Amino acid sequence: MNKFSGKNFEQDARAMLDDVHGAVARIVEERSALDDAGETDQPLYVLVGEIHNMSAHLIFHSLLLKYLQAYEDNIVVGIEGPHNFLKLDSQAELARHDMRSFGLASIEKALTTSAGVDADLANKFFYRSLLNSAQHNPNFSAMFNDMATKNTCLDFADTATKDATIHFSNADVLDNDVMATSPMGIFLRNAFMASVLQNFAQSQNARIAVQFCGAGHLAGNYESWQNEHSLSACFHHLNLPFLSVFLQDGQDQPYADQLTDEFKYFARNVPTYVTYYNPETGLVDLGNKHERRMYRRHMPEIKSRDEELAFINATLEAMGLPEDTISIQPKMA
Repeated sequence: MNKFSGKNFEQDARAMLDDVHGAVARIVEERSALDDAGETDQPLYVLVGEIHNMSAHLIFHSLLLKYLQAYEDNIVVGIEGPHNFLKLDSQAELARHDMRSFGLASIEKALTTSAGVDADLANKFFYRSLLNSAQHNPNFSAMFNDMATKNTCLDFADTATKDATIHFSNADVLDNDVMATSPMGIFLRNAFMASVLQNFAQSQNARIAVQFCGAGHLAGNYESWQNEHSLSACFHHLNLPFLSVFLQDGQDQPYADQLTDEFKYFARNVPTYVTYYNPETGLVDLGNKHERRMYRRHMPEIKSRDEELAFINATLEAMGLPEDTISIQPKMA
């Protein structure tokens, strides 16, 4: 029997959809509160976490934006990904007023490249949903807004990354290799994403600005990423209205407790299936040392592109959304 079928699977999918609607309702509530306070031009910042290898999280993101636009169509989206994905040095594009076309062109390019071994197809599903929203809604914009990286370190050859590093820390940092996932790297990246998203929202006159990123960026993580260096802390220090949306990741989330209920929403019913396979072959390559190591740590529930496609479509069908299901060609663009 297909493991993505049956009563329990369908119930889980519908519970996830309830979480989507719950998150949308909370965002709309926060947006309405700003309007009631006379802050109609003030963007509401929504920070949405994910575990990069969980396909359901990317489905959640896509549906969140789909249903949110029924209430508010003036939305910008930032995605954790190098801002210079389309162009090696993108300082001019970040500085200009209209960043929409540049951001959407970057996402279009992302559809033609691999998202990596983690949930490759679900990432493409998410990117396609962004482009579809932009095509039908001229007030919708999206872009990658993270710092540039090279060989796991911040890339100070990128002008915007270098300038932001000097602004948020000091020039001495430039003399070192700063790992993108080190405490300093995370602080700089969070400050950068918050700054770019703020500029993006202002340039597009957005009323809601959504940041999608790894869960640890929102309020810290279990290890060395501190709450005071998180995205939530950035927006708190800027005195800007924000809401952090946490998704179930299969573990307790003590870092989420750093925020009071006023600043967070917890989607507790999002499936935590791990997706992992070689995007070039669509299968797991156990001849690859890195992939064997991954398997020893955690056996993924979804181990091929075909299985991920089946999971995505079965989830959407169970939610009553057959019109959103997808198909792939033998060689996916």
